[in-house]
Amino acid sequence: MSIARKVRTLRTPRMLASAFALAFVVLAPASASASPAESDAIRISTSGQRSLKWNWTPPGYTDRFGHSEVLINAPFDKVRAGVQDYAHYTTFAPKRFTASRVVGRDGSDTKVYMEFSVLNGMVILSQVERFSAPRSIGNDTEVVEGKFVEGKKVKDSRVLWTISKVDDNFTVLKCDILIKPDLPIQPPSSAIDEELRDAAQQAVDGVHRRAQGHDRAVKWAPAKG
Repeated sequence: MSIARKVRTLRTPRMLASAFALAFVVLAPASASASPAESDAIRISTSGQRSLKWNWTPPGYTDRFGHSEVLINAPFDKVRAGVQDYAHYTTFAPKRFTASRVVGRDGSDTKVYMEFSVLNGMVILSQVERFSAPRSIGNDTEVVEGKFVEGKKVKDSRVLWTISKVDDNFTVLKCDILIKPDLPIQPPSSAIDEELRDAAQQAVDGVHRRAQGHDRAVKWAPAKG
């Protein structure tokens, strides 16, 4: 189904706004000379939103994740520090991220206990994630990955942070979140999709707020000359 047809079938203003954001993400042109991070910065800057969110299946996976991305007016190292401040994930959205604390270290890996409120607080999912040290994937980009260790009411989970340097003062941050509930009655996939993309957006917005010092959307454009 085309994006335009999907937009026509949406039923709520919120879903409509998300669809137009996704359409922009897919269709917006990028300068041929821009780096991947610069192209992302331009796309987010011109979206009219502080952060973008949608659901997708990342390359190399078969499950649908919640995805969000934001442009942050802060240096790369400061954004990375926010991503690795695992004990303060509850500040992202206290009603959703209800607990987060470091429970162990294994070499360069960090084990983090996390609680996640879903379905309007009706269910609390808890799990331990093992976060790896940042790894470079080129183009001034690093990935911090959290893998499922064990959990209660959770079959599997994954957190992927992607941090890309735009220049000395701007960074693009992306978050992909997967949580597979283990419940007697499985929520509909549409409800899980909404929970995951909202959680990913709250996560990037939380790092954005902390690293930048305020919630305002920022813009970036290539230097002229």
